[in-house]
Amino acid sequence: MLVLSAMGGTTGWHYSITRNAHYAPHVANYAGGAAGRTFPSAAGFHTAELFFTDDSGVYFFPTRDAGALVDPATEQITPQLMVERHRQRLRRLSTERLFLPAEEPYLEGHNTWCVNVPGSLLVIPVADIAQHLLAVLCFLTQNGYAIYDDIHNRALPEQYALTEATAELATSCYAGVLLLQAMGLGGWMFDGIDRFSILGASDNPDVPGLGFRYDTDEHWATPNPTGREGVFEAYCPPHYRTPASPYRPNTSSTPSGNSPPRCRRCSSSTTSKPTTWTSTSTTASSPPAPTCTHTPPTWTRGTDEKKPPTTRSPAKRGRGASTTGPTPAPRFTGRTTPPAAGWEQHRLSRNAQQKTQIRAVSFRLANQLIPVLDRFLRNIAERLGTVRHHLQHLSRLHRRQRLQRIDHRIRTDLTTNVQPIVGLNALRHPLACCLRHTFHPSRS
Repeated sequence: MLVLSAMGGTTGWHYSITRNAHYAPHVANYAGGAAGRTFPSAAGFHTAELFFTDDSGVYFFPTRDAGALVDPATEQITPQLMVERHRQRLRRLSTERLFLPAEEPYLEGHNTWCVNVPGSLLVIPVADIAQHLLAVLCFLTQNGYAIYDDIHNRALPEQYALTEATAELATSCYAGVLLLQAMGLGGWMFDGIDRFSILGASDNPDVPGLGFRYDTDEHWATPNPTGREGVFEAYCPPHYRTPASPYRPNTSSTPSGNSPPRCRRCSSSTTSKPTTWTSTSTTASSPPAPTCTHTPPTWTRGTDEKKPPTTRSPAKRGRGASTTGPTPAPRFTGRTTPPAAGWEQHRLSRNAQQKTQIRAVSFRLANQLIPVLDRFLRNIAERLGTVRHHLQHLSRLHRRQRLQRIDHRIRTDLTTNVQPIVGLNALRHPLACCLRHTFHPSRS
């Protein structure tokens, strides 16, 4: 419990985020909760929860919405108090250790000997990317950032939520490792484990993982786990309805009883012919029912038609266990899908509009770039002139220094060679004067 409390515990009511003039005199509303936690999160979103397994079973440790389990403003916080308050949040999901084969591809080859072995604790932090993205979108729109490309008529690609949630999970693990080191216990943080298998999307019925439901699609490279019903449900379909449609797909691949999918507006059946769901262990059918008058949406991917994703249930999974449920809600793209009859005309019109927009953008960019390029070339010419002037100055200076060195060398040579001759001449002059004085006294 000490390790769990260090990785995902609460630390009391926080003071929100201040110093933003746009929200004055109020504080910012970035945070996803009013309580702080033991690990940091971007703008206080805090969407991570902890699962863990040991010899006693598999557990869920939810503290994301727990509030302040301890309050340092009103009480003395001790390790015993942290453990006591947080122990009440534990929820057992299984009485057996999580089964994960000690082999590839479930584990990296160098981790097969030490991960999830008897006597060990394996903590699995899971982040809700959907909730984190909603918080990111709120933050961006409230602070004036663009989230839509009006030139290409598409949503801007977004990796903020994935990056920030990854950092959140990493710091949570690091907090646990720090406590292990303080206690003198061995342990480490790593990602050499197949995350899809650990969540329950291994496509192997013998490896159920944590039992998350997941979707697959021919356009996706990997499955998409969205949560476990009643335990951890991401803020996305099918756990929550979309704003684009009143329909909510079933959360499992085998609906209970013989009730076909029904419209959320009028509670009528959304199909007019008998519906049959099949799986490896059950088969259910329903008689014809009144057809709903509301046209169900079609699942679209941009402007390409696309089959609905295959929903897989962790309870009955295998190569032949997957079924396609009712038509799921479409991904909201901000555009309506045209009827099939006018699809080709719509596509041609769309292409013409895009070409016109591209041409207009090209002209506008050209008009803006020409003055910039002119200034750029002028600056280059000025800099080249300055460089040429400096080079000429250096050349003259070099020549001057070279001439000075030559002159110094000549002067040195002359001083060395001419000085004895000058001294001899100096001796000769007094001797000549003396001789003249001796032989011509009348001249003195």
